[in-house]
Amino acid sequence: MNTLTTLEEFVNNVFKSNLAVVDFWAEWCNPCKRLEPVLEDFEKKHPHIKFFKVNVEHSPSIAEMYSVQGLPTLAFFKNGLLIDTFVGMPGNISILEEKMKNHK
Repeated sequence: MNTLTTLEEFVNNVFKSNLAVVDFWAEWCNPCKRLEPVLEDFEKKHPHIKFFKVNVEHSPSIAEMYSVQGLPTLAFFKNGLLIDTFVGMPGNISILEEKMKNHK
């Protein structure tokens, strides 16, 4: 997963991807740490989806643009438009799998 730190990187990557998932996270967030290997596995299973990470402490302006208030927050984008979000660590990972299938 590529880490995006500037608005320019965000725009050049997320806005130019057909499908993208952005993981808004922080180093102190334990659920974020548990979600990371799950997303890395999804990245391998779904090569048509681009996965990115944004550390909210290093890039607060990007997090503010999307009103990120809870961590982790997953933001789903299609052709640069935010189409869905999920906040927290899902109790059942199949919830995320379904979201990815629904947004093809």
